[in-house]
Amino acid sequence: MELEALQEIHPQVRELGAQIVELTPELERYMRALHKKLKLTFDILTDLDLKMAEQFRLVFTLPDYLRDLYKSFGSTLDRFHDESEYRLPIPARYVIERKESLARRT
Repeated sequence: MELEALQEIHPQVRELGAQIVELTPELERYMRALHKKLKLTFDILTDLDLKMAEQFRLVFTLPDYLRDLYKSFGSTLDRFHDESEYRLPIPARYVIERKESLARRT
């Protein structure tokens, strides 16, 4: 649902001179299929091993009861994220401004 919402506002974001980039721990083969299915026009990058999320301190480990719940739905993070420890990123959004645009304003 979030990707669909981002796709809906993507044209307006582009008109403002900005860009949407999604960063996910899901393996590329799963995101590629979703990208095509949803006809997304923005990039999705894979954060393997949650290295970027760790830099922003956005990683948490699911407790055992939630691991079991995920498994009961067939959602195993070791399959989709290659993450055997059941770690996930905390959802976050960032607005990043390029340095050169800052220089033009001064």
